[in-house]
Amino acid sequence: MPAGEPGPIFAVTFILELPFDLGLREQSGGLLLSERGSEWDGWPDDAIRTVVSLPADVPLSADVGPGTRWTLRRGWVDSHVPLLAADEAFSDWVEPLESPQEHQRRQDAIRDWRERGIRKPVTIAALTRFVGWDGVPKNPEDPRTLALYEMARTDFNRILGILGLTTGVWWVAPVTDRELPGMVPVIAEFAGPHDTPPPGESARRRGGTFPLHVHDLLPNLPDQAFVSDQQFEAAGGLLQAFNRGDLAFLPVFELLHEAGGDLNVGKPGQAIVLSSAAVELALSVLLCEGSALAGWSTTEFERATRSSFRGRIEHHVAKLLDITIDVQSGEDAWARWWRSGYQVRNDFAHEAKTPTRDEALAAWQSVLELFRELRSTLAAHPVLHPLTDHMPFWAEIT
Repeated sequence: MPAGEPGPIFAVTFILELPFDLGLREQSGGLLLSERGSEWDGWPDDAIRTVVSLPADVPLSADVGPGTRWTLRRGWVDSHVPLLAADEAFSDWVEPLESPQEHQRRQDAIRDWRERGIRKPVTIAALTRFVGWDGVPKNPEDPRTLALYEMARTDFNRILGILGLTTGVWWVAPVTDRELPGMVPVIAEFAGPHDTPPPGESARRRGGTFPLHVHDLLPNLPDQAFVSDQQFEAAGGLLQAFNRGDLAFLPVFELLHEAGGDLNVGKPGQAIVLSSAAVELALSVLLCEGSALAGWSTTEFERATRSSFRGRIEHHVAKLLDITIDVQSGEDAWARWWRSGYQVRNDFAHEAKTPTRDEALAAWQSVLELFRELRSTLAAHPVLHPLTDHMPFWAEIT
């Protein structure tokens, strides 16, 4: 390619079938602008506008280029009737409470609905990122596929979150991978520059498509199960133990699990806040439960809870655990969390510096490492070791 000439641009599109319908009557869409990448070198502004379908009245400065483009369409599918499965599963609980006439009417209605079904609207989103030749993913296993998908999904989820905020519709919210079908169709297509086609003809489309597996939650077959009866009973047992006061750290791990969910849905800021909150709550639980075991006075406990957060860790928590903690210059799990988790959280909360997904993931992992270190310290402590029974499931968080 001669110097100064525009290089090839490809449109990589991900098709998402949303778990809710937005009620749009016509096709709609838009484009987020971002910093212009080197793949657009040599491209005149009017050619960029043509490729990404950007209206002429939208400003496009020399340092700004296309980010994520979204296109929304509405489709219709035949779906099951709500509560039909519930009625079939527990009809034996209802039938004894009905009169024969009521039972017959309900059975006739169920038979009628089962035959007819319902026609359900679905909103489908096409999310597109524009890349140069080096950025084109070739298959589902190509790391560029997942990287582009996460960029597009993160942008779109931010839009959905803001849409729910501005409309006041609570169920319009960011979409997790688990709410999508197990596979997302990917379309990689040459977007330009095109040779001028003959009169009356359009440019020939060139590209390919493949599926991206975003999770393994596919429709279950009758003989499949991924949660056992024992696991469900164990989850109920953990809640029962917390209600008895035997599992004080349970809310800590619930926060950490929720932070992991925010990571998966593409909300690194919320993940940072929740994972840091998990640590703060863990330290509060530790001081409440541990100070009682250690025989602290009320004055000593109140002094600890009223101190600055850093002072609480380096002086009071360290004293309780009988260890040395230096969050600024240390090299242990406490210091690593302080640098990669708490300080990144402060940058977000106090300076509006939105963390990247990698930063949020590193913070989440540092919290997990810190909790493992805390449990190890408690297990070796002559007085506080009973607290290890309050966090027995730490290793299950991955």
